[in-house]
Amino acid sequence: LGLETFDLDRLRSFDIRTLLVAQEKVHRLEPGSVPGAPWFDDELFPASLDAALALTTPRMPMLAGFNRDEIRTFEILRGLPILPMTRGDNERLIREQLSATEADRLLAAYADTKRDNRALATALTFGMPTLNFAERHSHHSPTWFYRFDYEHPLIGAAHGLDLGFVWKFRGIAGFMIRGGFFTAKRRALADRMQAHWANFVKRGRPLDDWPGYSQERRTVRL
Repeated sequence: LGLETFDLDRLRSFDIRTLLVAQEKVHRLEPGSVPGAPWFDDELFPASLDAALALTTPRMPMLAGFNRDEIRTFEILRGLPILPMTRGDNERLIREQLSATEADRLLAAYADTKRDNRALATALTFGMPTLNFAERHSHHSPTWFYRFDYEHPLIGAAHGLDLGFVWKFRGIAGFMIRGGFFTAKRRALADRMQAHWANFVKRGRPLDDWPGYSQERRTVRL
């Protein structure tokens, strides 16, 4: 874009096509990354990761979680991979951030198979960042955590699949999202999720049969 420094006025002057072309070029230079994302700038965001970790999130109840097979959605999207998904990409990231001993120990927990590599990619990009955030939040505020394991027959518990149960999409859209007809079991799962989510929105906590996540009891609802 020819921006040597951050120039908001000039950035706003670019048309959408110019920005998308630039984003695509950045993506090709850095495959497996997100070319447009928040950045530590010491203005809107803290100056560094360490500074962000030192901040206290707002004191309010939090409900957080992830889908067991999040990465599957990104495997089927066309175009360049927008997240690190291969064993090689994820191993590189792990070894850049951990000691050799820690990296070897972590990688040994995941066999070099398609199933385990999907689990590793999901954990690195979605599962552990969300869990770590919930862990820190639980130090000062009520926190509840979940993992969504319902399997779509084609893509497993992929990214976004939970939306078909928090909202009861009807017709062909619901059939496609949930991977089948709205059977009694699927409807029961949707009823439970909606009841928990609605109670959290209204009262600041899910229903009573969902234990909270704390340092003493790291409960994850499946």
